[in-house]
Amino acid sequence: MIDTLTRLSPALVEQKSDLIYERLVSLTCFRQAAVVLTYLSMDGEVATRQVVALAQNAGKRVFAPRITGDELEFHLLPEQNTDLEYNSYGIAEPQAGRPLFNPAGEGNTVLIITPGLAFDRAKHRLGRGRGYYDRFLARLRTHNVYTYTILGVCFSEQLLPAVPADEHDIPMDMVMTEREII
Repeated sequence: MIDTLTRLSPALVEQKSDLIYERLVSLTCFRQAAVVLTYLSMDGEVATRQVVALAQNAGKRVFAPRITGDELEFHLLPEQNTDLEYNSYGIAEPQAGRPLFNPAGEGNTVLIITPGLAFDRAKHRLGRGRGYYDRFLARLRTHNVYTYTILGVCFSEQLLPAVPADEHDIPMDMVMTEREII
């Protein structure tokens, strides 16, 4: 899958990301979300910069992940996405001092935009092998305060007939490509 993604030209990645962005902003779960948890895209991934900007402009609180040990912590993004740092994997992250998303917090509607190497029609996700998102989502499910939707985003090339899934793998509520929503 990594080879497939590296063969996508930057122009095609941008074009497909724009189509996904148009679908995403029309979703009820996006419009109703007070809080958006989203990754900060790397080269070859569905771009998230437009979603971050639109969500912030709409007054939504937008949080992005930061790897801390073996866990993901979501920190509030600054309005201009300045003050980002890059971890050892080359992934942009908010600075550690930014306010944290509190899963036991005020009970807002939350949209979690989740990356992956591949997804399937059963809404299983194949990550990059470290389990960060699965552990975070499992922790989130222990709190009943939020109404949340877990949305996997990918290019149509990343949608496979099946991906490996174990008991600890958390399925998505929805999977979206530039062509369809599952």
